Amino acid sequence: MRLLIATLLILGHALLPANVGGSAVAEQASVTEGVAKKVIDESSSSTVQIGLHGLLEIRLIASLGAGFSWSLESSSGTALKYLGQNIGPGPAPAPRPGTNIQNTQMFSFESIEPGSSELRFVYKQPWMPKTPEDKRMTFRVKVE
Repeated sequence: MRLLIATLLILGHALLPANVGGSAVAEQASVTEGVAKKVIDESSSSTVQIGLHGLLEIRLIASLGAGFSWSLESSSGTALKYLGQNIGPGPAPAPRPGTNIQNTQMFSFESIEPGSSELRFVYKQPWMPKTPEDKRMTFRVKVE
């Protein structure tokens, strides 16, 4: 178990944009140039409205070092296209020593047609079976 946690810590740290020469950040900037981008997080309303051909980024806090991560559990509707995921640093200030280091998982979508989509995320250790007690977030997206 310690080896697994150490591996996840190393992998989580290696995926941070600062450790890849800023390429993840630069790549994101080139994609969003001239396109409206809306960023939401766990504190945002569960219903979001974006324009056609706009970008949506959903930022969710995760303890990757403890093996927990967010995943897209389901997506309904055809208004959004999934573009991928990046990992960034967690919220400041840094946690106390001995606590799990938090990261931000950033899920990116492009609106490709008018309509609605519902995005359901689940927060769990990926190797564990899903349970009703797993934390879940649902975002409803309306594209106009």
